[in-house]
Amino acid sequence: MAFTRALGGKSLADNIRVVGINPGPVGTDRHVTLLKTRAKNQFGDENRYREFQKNMPLGRPAHSREIGDLMAFLASDRAGYTSGVIYTVDGGYTAGW
Repeated sequence: MAFTRALGGKSLADNIRVVGINPGPVGTDRHVTLLKTRAKNQFGDENRYREFQKNMPLGRPAHSREIGDLMAFLASDRAGYTSGVIYTVDGGYTAGW
């Protein structure tokens, strides 16, 4: 994160913006597989994996589209004045949810 911030401030002289995205849990196939394995080990039933999502903000992981939309915005001219920052996309978890 410090590297992104430092580089984002210095790279503007070369017309380069530097940003980062720090996602929380994202509902990918891998994420579901990990939760199913955990549910099988803990409960003996992989179909109970959604119980682990109840404690997540909004009761679910992020959708990949939510991360992708932010990426598209940051790559666009609409974010042209943005550099040296990290965007955390975790449903408010690190903000004390």
